[in-house]
Amino acid sequence: MAASVVLFGEWLLGVGVLDGVLYAVGGHDGPLVRKSVECFCPESGIWTPTADMHMCRRNAGMLHVVICSSKMTK
Repeated sequence: MAASVVLFGEWLLGVGVLDGVLYAVGGHDGPLVRKSVECFCPESGIWTPTADMHMCRRNAGMLHVVICSSKMTK
């Protein structure tokens, strides 16, 4: 089910961007802590649920790590 507004947790959720897509994870939906993950595509303006996290989370931090390797020559 896709929607134009975030579908689940609205408070204390984690957010992050990967490949131009905004992800919203966890948060509170009233008294419930969520394990849901939703992504927002700016091109379509649609929120779409994805696979849930294994655990419920609030105040979640998100990080995308890129490791670059290069050989330095003298």
